[in-house]
Amino acid sequence: MKRGLLRRYIAIDMKRAFCSWKIIVSILGVCLVMGIASLETRIWQLSVLNSYYYVIYSMPFLLTLIFTTFAFGHCFCEDIEHAYIRFQVIRGSLRSYVISKVIVIALSAVFTMMMGMFLFVLVLRMNFPWIDLTEGTFETLSEYGAFRLFLKNGNYIVYYLFCGIQYGLLAAVLAVAAALFSLLYHDVLFVLSVPLIVWYLIQYYSDLLPQYEQLNPNAVYDISCNVWDHDWLSFAYAWGVSVLAIVLLGAAIYQMIKRQVI
Repeated sequence: MKRGLLRRYIAIDMKRAFCSWKIIVSILGVCLVMGIASLETRIWQLSVLNSYYYVIYSMPFLLTLIFTTFAFGHCFCEDIEHAYIRFQVIRGSLRSYVISKVIVIALSAVFTMMMGMFLFVLVLRMNFPWIDLTEGTFETLSEYGAFRLFLKNGNYIVYYLFCGIQYGLLAAVLAVAAALFSLLYHDVLFVLSVPLIVWYLIQYYSDLLPQYEQLNPNAVYDISCNVWDHDWLSFAYAWGVSVLAIVLLGAAIYQMIKRQVI
């Protein structure tokens, strides 16, 4: 596989994903969903941290996965509709094509979740203080949660950016999973619903796994958990789990397209 060819594929896909109105709509959509979710928890809104904490554990928050997939997760649907896959494979390399798509789908999902959540935090900050020491959220997260070093040191902006990245890793895995299912049924609405279905199934069956946080996807991406009791080790572990899942999904995408196109 020629590296130059892969770089050209990635450059084209990055332009399609990040120089598009869809990425803006996706970021605003994540922020809007969290804003709507905050209306249900306004009784708990004592600080930015408190509001943020209750929103990410609310049911409406799951709808953010639709927008992180909308950013670029349905790209195969577009390419199939316009017969772009066959053209690209004939002119270039199927492996480079798939690797590029998977990388950009994952990056766009992480970026969308991170920026959408951060935008929501900035909106909250206009009305609430960063923390409220009279309630227990700060104490709990600074003792047992992820990125507690930033929280304890008052680096709140950095804290929320890293929280967005961690949830973005989950969104990236689910967006690539949606891309895989898009090869089976080329309908955008179906593709956008896949992350919700897959995450529900993961949550359901994770309860059947041994009671180790390191094996529980809920705990791996949860900012209230620190699966290795070390900020950077737990964050690296989330990255490792995500990369492994994305590589496996990418391999499945490659095999599926290979059968359909070649």
